[in-house]
Amino acid sequence: MYFFIAIIFISELIITATVLFFIIKADKKACELSDKVLLSRDDLIGGIKTARCTIVQAKEKILAGIEYLSKKKRQYKINMIKNILIYILLFSLRGRCKKAASICSMIVMAKDFYDKNYATV
Repeated sequence: MYFFIAIIFISELIITATVLFFIIKADKKACELSDKVLLSRDDLIGGIKTARCTIVQAKEKILAGIEYLSKKKRQYKINMIKNILIYILLFSLRGRCKKAASICSMIVMAKDFYDKNYATV
């Protein structure tokens, strides 16, 4: 019976030694990794700053694009409202007096020509 207890005790010592060996090995690897991180810390900080600047620039460009699109949307709505009002006026004048209708038609054609060729929108 004492022999059985001695075998169990020795096997526990072997298991404990193996676990301690792996713990010490993992500690050495963690220390090596920590040293590598400390050595490359400046590079990491520079990379993070560069990434931050890139993100800020991308944000500014996206906001500028959104502003541009909202400006174009406003201009498009204004142009649509102008066109609708001109055509309503033209349509209402067509029945009453023919001369005013032809003048309005010329104005609409001039406006369309100007919008197509000279508008800086």
